[in-house]
Amino acid sequence: MLKVRTSKGMKLHFSRRPSGNAHYCALCGARMAGTSSAPSIASSTRTPERKYGGHLCHACAKGVIKTSTRLSQGTITLEEVDIQMRKYVLVKKTAKPKKPRQRKVPEAKK
Repeated sequence: MLKVRTSKGMKLHFSRRPSGNAHYCALCGARMAGTSSAPSIASSTRTPERKYGGHLCHACAKGVIKTSTRLSQGTITLEEVDIQMRKYVLVKKTAKPKKPRQRKVPEAKK
């Protein structure tokens, strides 16, 4: 709370905006660089725009991407993946691809 006295002798009370907390990696707990919680900054500039940006630090994100690639290629099994990393590594099943629509070509007028 900030108390200010004006030139007319009135007392005004101002409350300061919270500055926000630091972001931490979900896997290793390290403080992440390049992130901010300040409400005055646009939300698109608060976190990096890479994969897992704002959740994992660069080192953990690199490890997760490597592990998920190895898992999808079949070089390792799911049991070999660290339990904490499984949340980010598991590949979500995608829906069946839709068949492309065939356009009806209008017949030429005679």
